[in-house]
Amino acid sequence: PAEQERRIVTLRIVPARQDRLAGRALRQGLAGCGFRHGELGIFHLPADDGRVVLSAASLVRPGVLDPATMDLERFAGISLFAVLPGPIADGAALERLAAVAEELAGRVAGLVQDESGAPFAGAARVRWRERCLGAVDAGGALAEQAH
Repeated sequence: PAEQERRIVTLRIVPARQDRLAGRALRQGLAGCGFRHGELGIFHLPADDGRVVLSAASLVRPGVLDPATMDLERFAGISLFAVLPGPIADGAALERLAAVAEELAGRVAGLVQDESGAPFAGAARVRWRERCLGAVDAGGALAEQAH
């Protein structure tokens, strides 16, 4: 979409127990969720037609995740994000983002947080979805760019 029409929706995955996420677990978790390394040095989850539905980048700028070196690294967290409008409907993209974030967090012993760092579970998950859809409908910004 054109830049003035584009909205970026983000969720974070941060360590649940340690101070960092293990790079090997993160690389394997991303692959297990269907992500592929690609453009901008980050991971992307493609739709059936190959267009990007979600992307994943390191929380630390510039956000690059290099699969050749990740196994030896530790990460403060990652940002998962969707650009709306995208290849699937906005509501479906938000649900996919939430579901993938929760799945990936389980794979890497992490916690899901919203774009402000607040916990993401139960009622907070519902409020996040409503807030994001409201911002898209109003044409407002959803979150700062992930990278």
